Amino acid sequence: MSIIFIFIFIRFYPRISIIVPWFLILNHFHMLDTVAAVVILHLGLTVPFVVWLMYTFFRGVPIELEESASIDGAGFVRKFRSIVLPLAMPGVATASIFTSFLSWNEFLLASSVTREAAKTLPVAIAGFVTDKGTNWGAMMAMSALLVVPMIIFALVLQKYLIRGMMLGAVK
Repeated sequence: MSIIFIFIFIRFYPRISIIVPWFLILNHFHMLDTVAAVVILHLGLTVPFVVWLMYTFFRGVPIELEESASIDGAGFVRKFRSIVLPLAMPGVATASIFTSFLSWNEFLLASSVTREAAKTLPVAIAGFVTDKGTNWGAMMAMSALLVVPMIIFALVLQKYLIRGMMLGAVK
C-alpha cells in the first residue's frame, strides 16, 4: 500500500464521522473556540488533498533536469528552488486555490468546535437563522462579502490555475 493511497483515504473519509473525536481531543486540551483549533482542523482537511495533488505535479518534473543541475554542482535546496518549484508552480497555485476554497467554505468542522471567539464566516452566516426567523438581508449581504475575497484570489492566480489544470490533463 503506497503512502498516496493513505492520503487519498484520509481526504475522502466522511468528515461527519470525525467530529466527535476531534471535539473530545480539542476539549481535553482546552482548545475549543480557539483559532488554533480551527487551523488544526483545516490542516487535517486540506493537507491530504495538497499531498495528493502535488504528488502528480512533482512526478511530472523531468528527472533529467535535476540530474543536470546535480552535475553543475547544485545541492538539493538549490535544485528544488531553482528547477523543481518553478516547474511545479502551476500545481502550487492550483492547490492553493482549491484548498483556500475548501477552507473558506468549510462549515461542519468549524461549527462543531467554535462558539463565539473563533467563529468563521460560514458559521456567522448561519447565525442569521434563529428561532424568530431568518434575517435574509443581513445573510445575503454577509454572503456577498464572503465571496469577494475568493473571487479576487482566484483572479490573481487564474493564469496558474488554467496552466495547472491543462498540465494534468495532457500526459
